[in-house]
Amino acid sequence: MAFYSGEEFIRQELSQQERQSYQKAFDYYLRSLKLVENRANLHDVYRTLSWKLSNSYFTMITSLQDYAPLKAQQRGQTNISFSICDMGIVFTRHGSNFDIVISCDKSIPHLLTDKNIFFALKQMYSCLRPGDGCLIIIRDYDREQRGAATAVVSNTSVGNAATILKGVWVNELGSTLNITSVFKSTLQIKGNYRSPSGTAGDQYALNGFVNLSPMVTGKHNVIVVSFTVHWSNIGSVTTWNGFYSEGDYDDKDGAPGRIICQWLLVRPVTNYKWDHILTGQDRFTKKT
Repeated sequence: MAFYSGEEFIRQELSQQERQSYQKAFDYYLRSLKLVENRANLHDVYRTLSWKLSNSYFTMITSLQDYAPLKAQQRGQTNISFSICDMGIVFTRHGSNFDIVISCDKSIPHLLTDKNIFFALKQMYSCLRPGDGCLIIIRDYDREQRGAATAVVSNTSVGNAATILKGVWVNELGSTLNITSVFKSTLQIKGNYRSPSGTAGDQYALNGFVNLSPMVTGKHNVIVVSFTVHWSNIGSVTTWNGFYSEGDYDDKDGAPGRIICQWLLVRPVTNYKWDHILTGQDRFTKKT
């Protein structure tokens, strides 16, 4: 069984930014399914494939519900049932009839609290027949290098940060972050932001801060970055909080440094009271 924990509410409308974010998630998931189908010995362990995302308009649920049975039929597996389920109610909905439970979408840490994580794990484990197995893959969010680290202070300066951060940065969706100033006395940053979706490509002012600490060898060092954009007459405000990291963040030799942020978009008017705050992640790569 592979379960994805999505939102409880089905929304009838999505912003352009949300559609792009969900499309990206959907593409990644299909890519994962293609990797799985290359391993023929894995199909025997599938009892239930469940997927839940937040919008019927975007047809993700329909696409995956069609995709999973089709692949099962191609392998001659016709007695597999497919359903949509939140991982917090796995046992409540399906009971304990399974030989194996698999959770490999790495969503468990997003439950945030130990109580909720333990509850989800208990739900999955309860679905097993006595003596059977449960496989859960969880992303390692706090990677540390093995061995003792020697603390050595380097000459990191605001001037270096200004050289690194000033310029034009572009994220995966084509939005442009232009940092024009980094003030040494206040660590304040200024610039402008341009989004290709929802704002007709207009340019909006941004204000924020950077923060520095002496670099330490044997540790992963970043420049902390935070900035806010006020979308003028639209009424919304978005805040990005994250950091600049050198190319080793993706474990690829020669990879460019990136500004990696979590964003919160707050909207003054929505159809539902729970729908005022949206969140997501951006990775900005320097253009100039």
